[in-house]
Amino acid sequence: MNSPRPSISSVKNGKYLASNPLLQSPVPGDVYSFDSPMANVAPATTLACKAPARKGKIKGAALTAEEKGMEDIEVCPAIAERPKRRGRPVRMTRSKVDIIEHQRENISESDEDVAIPCSDAIVEEEVAVDVDNLVHDTLDSPGLVHKTEEAFSLDASIEVLRAGDTQQEKRTTRGRGRRAKSGKLTNTAEDVEAPRTIKEDGKKNVKPAKTMKVQVFKDELSEGEDDFEVTFTDPEECIALLNKAYNLIRQFPPMLLYRKVCHMLGLLLVERDPTAAAFYMSEAVAVTFRHSLLASCNKKIKKLAKEPAAYNNPVQYQEELQKMQKNFSFQQSPESIQAFCHSLPKEWTVCQLSGFIYEGGNSKLVITRYRSQQEPFIVKVPGFMFAYGEMHKEFATIMTACKESMNLTEKVAWWTTRRELDERLKDMMSYIENKCLREWRGVLLGRHCNDDDAESLNKAASAVLKTIKISKVSKPQLKQAIEVLIDSSHLLSDGEIKEALSTVLENGDTEHVTSLIRRQAKQLNLCIGKRQPIILILDKMLQHFPFESLPMLRSHPVTRLPSLHLLGAFLSSIESNKESILNEGIDPEKTYYILNPGNDLPHTQKHFEDWFEGEKTWRGVVGKTPTSDQYREALTKPDLFIYCGHGTGSKYLHGDNIQNLQCRPAVLLMGCSSGRLNNIGALDPAGMILSYFMAGCPCIVANLWDVTDRDIDRFLENLLKAWLPGESDPMLLEHIEQARDSCRLPHIIGAAPVVYGLPVALTTK
Repeated sequence: MNSPRPSISSVKNGKYLASNPLLQSPVPGDVYSFDSPMANVAPATTLACKAPARKGKIKGAALTAEEKGMEDIEVCPAIAERPKRRGRPVRMTRSKVDIIEHQRENISESDEDVAIPCSDAIVEEEVAVDVDNLVHDTLDSPGLVHKTEEAFSLDASIEVLRAGDTQQEKRTTRGRGRRAKSGKLTNTAEDVEAPRTIKEDGKKNVKPAKTMKVQVFKDELSEGEDDFEVTFTDPEECIALLNKAYNLIRQFPPMLLYRKVCHMLGLLLVERDPTAAAFYMSEAVAVTFRHSLLASCNKKIKKLAKEPAAYNNPVQYQEELQKMQKNFSFQQSPESIQAFCHSLPKEWTVCQLSGFIYEGGNSKLVITRYRSQQEPFIVKVPGFMFAYGEMHKEFATIMTACKESMNLTEKVAWWTTRRELDERLKDMMSYIENKCLREWRGVLLGRHCNDDDAESLNKAASAVLKTIKISKVSKPQLKQAIEVLIDSSHLLSDGEIKEALSTVLENGDTEHVTSLIRRQAKQLNLCIGKRQPIILILDKMLQHFPFESLPMLRSHPVTRLPSLHLLGAFLSSIESNKESILNEGIDPEKTYYILNPGNDLPHTQKHFEDWFEGEKTWRGVVGKTPTSDQYREALTKPDLFIYCGHGTGSKYLHGDNIQNLQCRPAVLLMGCSSGRLNNIGALDPAGMILSYFMAGCPCIVANLWDVTDRDIDRFLENLLKAWLPGESDPMLLEHIEQARDSCRLPHIIGAAPVVYGLPVALTTK
């Protein structure tokens, strides 16, 4: 959902001047003020843009009102002159601005037209908001140590990327495109859904990011009066103020402000009220997605009122939409978390991971675990900034090297390079488990499938709890902490157990409690037991990492969702929609497939065509472009939809059209980056997957990054042959590990497919 652009005012000597429509494109060196309805009660916030330094000092000349065609307008000196044109003002390209600024260098400083720099009004207090750049700039530590193995099957053919479909798509005619810097019209939704890989020359097709800082202007003071700052030393006073801010903005919350307020409340309430802290942590995730889904529900309800005959069961569908509105509403309270925990199936474990990096190096990873009939368990893991910086740099390096390796034409070099990168990604996942999750990695483990093992673990935690007299947390929180440490003791060293205990015990004997935990764990021997499903909710800093391939989770059933509210909506749908595949299960005979729709993946078509067409009850399209009606049928009528083509398939049916459907089947999207959610500045992640969720799709298997055709074909073939016959476990998640291991590159290809949505299974009829 596009929000209106704020009006931008030029600033001089700390004062806000008239609104200038020519300042809509930020220019390096400028300072801008964003008008706010709360400007009378809060300091105004401005944005200052930085650009790479150039040789020589640029002297800016003021532009007259005649040149702008306006009166009483002042601009910052770095803004280049823009020519007049009849009609709306024209923005100049960056190259033309550089030429004009270069011509200005000879202007004398004594000229009367030289404007006073705006920097006089800027207070020196700055808060960095570009987390990625902050991490890259502050971390100079060496990368991870990588292992290499001798390449195997070096005579095998070089594989090609299952490239996305953005470059080959025709420009959509829906709505008005957005004019990029190049002057060409682009569709922003399509750019988000299917980002591309590399240019033909092998260089990364990525624009250099600009560093942005938020600078705070103090309230205007009388002449001679000193600036002042307001600080809070009482946490309770700070919590009260933040609660007041939360109640003021919750009616229609702005994404960035709402997220920050909820984050701060969650961090302050971790020890005081874990349930309230869990509520605010869940509120801080996917704010934009919630706005978009609420708007989509309103449109569907209006359409349903006008055309009820277009739906099979309009009354039931309207009830589902109303329940979805209630689940995604911003008018909820911490008590809703208790209701959610009561409605959660007892087999499932839900874990939300939220990362925080503060100015000055302080950082935390907050892990919140939800289980049925239990209070949310929440812990703070310190030292997140360093671990995140290392894994972020390493992951970006691996992804770039994977793309560049596609330029290799010699088979031995191609396979050797790809195998080395596969080992590096494997090592990186071990690093995330040990250095990012640290002593609390066991929070991500699911329940034991064996009820006797689960009961024994509960009794063991109670026995250890009786020996502890004083703690820093409540008794329910302490019991869950002891249970987690016993359950994950096979993954932890004694030092890590003591470190974890020091955060929950008050002057406790960590040595003695550690020995008790080791003794109980040895008696139970739970490390080999089978686990129930885990549902991950990852914030924007973590969602692009393949947490499903952590060494401790790779053999367990794991899925992910963008928001806790979406999970609540799915649980409500299970109760009301009895015909959903979440209730009835998936009938493998009701399958629709789209195979090689671009007619440019001959190996994939040859691999699956005879098999798919040999299934008498399956329907689909092979080797040709599907019509929009065929794609709609694939998403509304069958129980399973298989897409084997480039990207997300958005060129055949746009995301806006998908959002308006009632999506029934589980979806397998086997294209490049089909499951990728892109971070765009401070905005929430966006991607095609969210359109499927808005349509009510219960489960999606998609790729987090670009994959090659033959290895992803091996993954799909192994998954379908192991799962669809129903001879073993009917649950889809139980067959994902085997499918990943069937790839020749089990990490850089096998770790790319992840499961979004809920655990689904074959029908038992």
